[in-house]
Formats: sequence, structure tokens, C-alpha cells
Amino acid sequence: MANPLQELSEHGQSVWLDFISRELVTTGQLEHRVAEEHVTGLTSNPTIFQKAIADGSLYDDQIARLMASDRRTPWTFSRLAISDIQHAADILRPVHERTSGADGYVSLEVPPSLSHDTDGTIATARSLWERVDRPIS
Repeated sequence: MANPLQELSEHGQSVWLDFISRELVTTGQLEHRVAEEHVTGLTSNPTIFQKAIADGSLYDDQIARLMASDRRTPWTFSRLAISDIQHAADILRPVHERTSGADGYVSLEVPPSLSHDTDGTIATARSLWERVDRPIS
């Protein structure tokens, strides 16, 4: 018997998770959701990451290493986020290939402070794209 998410998938609906966390991408949970629940992508944003970072200790070692090596705290957040985005993108790569690029994505937002800065938004998006360094085709 198909589960509700599988039924949605069979009707052409993409199923995306509206969260990301270190636990999701390192413990097999995302792989399970892709295989069993037909998840085909996920979204992230600063609020989602803030919750993931605050709710556990899985980020603590990386935060300590980053802070010891580079005290530029604005970059600390993006390094944490990019690490998880890369891991999730690697897990979702087969979905991307299977769907010919229709799915298999992980979103990453630019900071809200750039909402009225078109050039800054474009520059930051390009920088994030380069730093994530994952192909789309």
C-alpha cells in the first residue's frame, strides 16, 4: 500500500522537506526519506539553520574549529550551512539525475539584509553557488 507521500509523487507532485539539519544529513534520515517517503528536495533558510544549530550539539565541534581558525563570525554561519547543503545535495543527486533536473535540489537563501540590494544579492548568490560547488547537470 502506498503512503500518502508516495501517492503525491505518483500524481506528479514533488515532495520537499522544509527543514535541514546536521542530523538529517549525517544519520541516514535523508536517504531514508528519499527512498521510502519519496522526498525529492529540501529548503533551507537562516531561521531553519538557527533552529538546527540551537537544538543540539552536532554543530559544536565545527563551530569551535571555525572560531579557532577564523573569527569572522558572519562566515561561520555560511560555512555551517554550506557543509550541510553540500551533504544534502550529494544525497539528492540521484533524484536530480532520475528526474532530469526537475527535482533533487536544496535551497539556500541569501541574507534578508540584501532584500533591497540587487547587486549584493546577485554577488552573494554567485559566491554561495561557487562555495557549495555542486553541479546541477
